[in-house]
Amino acid sequence: MKKKLTSKFLPVSGLLIISLFFLLPLVNNYFYLSHDGEAHVARFAAYFKAFLDGQIPLRWAGNLNYGYGSPVFIFYYPLPGVLSILLHLLGISFENSFKILIGFFFMFSFITFYIWTKEVVKKETAFLGSLFYGLVPYHFLNLYVRGDVAELAALAIAPLVFFCIDKFIQTKAKKFIILGAFFYAFLVLSHNSVSLMFSPVLFFYSI
Repeated sequence: MKKKLTSKFLPVSGLLIISLFFLLPLVNNYFYLSHDGEAHVARFAAYFKAFLDGQIPLRWAGNLNYGYGSPVFIFYYPLPGVLSILLHLLGISFENSFKILIGFFFMFSFITFYIWTKEVVKKETAFLGSLFYGLVPYHFLNLYVRGDVAELAALAIAPLVFFCIDKFIQTKAKKFIILGAFFYAFLVLSHNSVSLMFSPVLFFYSI
């Protein structure tokens, strides 16, 4: 039993340790310069203010656009902003909330890809594939250059939709349809463009 648990969690633990090594530059008291990082932090603050104003769902960013307000929340992907509200309620600054979220989704992408691929290939192959997926240069571009927390979130969630498709085909259990629908909803809420690109791929993959 103990050996089974070790063999089950050892690959996941290894992926977490490897991914954490690449997140060490985030562990400091400074906010790093990126293309979108500062904009995301400003939107996080706007999300929190809208939440305090009682907006459900969140629609109007009253303190953006030089104080004139903006309806950006209507068409802007909300998942990272909503999660930042929860972190800020715990007393975490908006800057650190951004670093926590972008680091979490980078790390999470290793795990979700492994969860999916271990169902279709050997665990050793899935582990290696997860390393390649997590360490692909585009992930580092999003992490440290673009500061695109939403796209990292989408790329971490997408493998879970593929996982549910495979599990439903294998087991015919309806719970995987429901679970897959939730993960697909999170994918759409995490990033509009990425979910649009993945949707036809998911459709043809399920066929």
